[in-house]
Formats: sequence, C-alpha cells, structure tokens
Amino acid sequence: MKLQTLKSIIEKKKNKSEFAIITNLKTGESEIFEKDKPLSKEMEIYSNQISEFFKSKKKWGYRKF
Repeated sequence: MKLQTLKSIIEKKKNKSEFAIITNLKTGESEIFEKDKPLSKEMEIYSNQISEFFKSKKKWGYRKF
C-alpha cells in the first residue's frame, strides 16, 4: 500500500469519516472508497459491485476495532 494511501486512511479515521479500503487483487493496488466519490479508472469497472457491497455492509452492520 502506498504511503499516501496510508496517510489518508489515518486522517479519515481521525475525522471519523465513512470509507472503505478496496484492493485490486490482480495488481495489488489499493485505494479508498467513499460513497458518491469517483473511483480510479482501474477500479471504475467494479463500481457497481463495490457500491452494492458497501450498501449491504451498512444494512447488516459491521465491526469497529
């Protein structure tokens, strides 16, 4: 994971922003997913699947550490 991505994650955790970290398993690239914000071109083809999964997690809840 890139240093800039890690810094962004830390900032978002401090601000208690709602986000998810998504990783392309083919390339190993990670990025931050935020609702209603565009994804990179590489992840854009999966945007519908990512959004549906994100919505389903909100519906059922998730664990906070």
